[in-house]
Amino acid sequence: MKFLFASDVHGSVFDMNLLAERISEEKPDKAIFLGDFCGRSEGKLFRKAVEKITAPILYVDGNCDDDETLSRYGLESMGFEHVDYAFGRRIYCTHGHIKNRFCPPDYLTDGDLFCYGHLHTPFIEKQNGIWFINCGSMARPRGGAQKTYAVVEDGVARIKEGEFGETLVEVTL
Repeated sequence: MKFLFASDVHGSVFDMNLLAERISEEKPDKAIFLGDFCGRSEGKLFRKAVEKITAPILYVDGNCDDDETLSRYGLESMGFEHVDYAFGRRIYCTHGHIKNRFCPPDYLTDGDLFCYGHLHTPFIEKQNGIWFINCGSMARPRGGAQKTYAVVEDGVARIKEGEFGETLVEVTL
């Protein structure tokens, strides 16, 4: 099972097209959008970019999203969180503005993954047995970071550069 996580496109048609290219190359079983995909973009062009995505898409709300806007782009929200299971682990997905590494859900246990965005800065780290994976931002990276997304496959997590898909960080979970 291969998951691709991306966040914080903020309506950028250019960056949504880049992400669609990376998803096409990566061929994940699921693409999970971790919020803040909408913004002040040309709606038709943004929707066309989203429609290029060939993988199943799951979407959690960010602090800049609303269901009406998401539906215009053909996206349906899972709410503020989504839980998946793979690799014998729970994979908790959220945007990060409510739950984050400082206040994760109580039910997460040793080896579980907590995947989020919101910070616009990518990292993978383990705290109290839980793996925290922040995919960064495809459109507005902060702190000198590059445009990034994350991939989790076969017990390995990677932060990848958004323009060419090169691995920047790789961690065995």
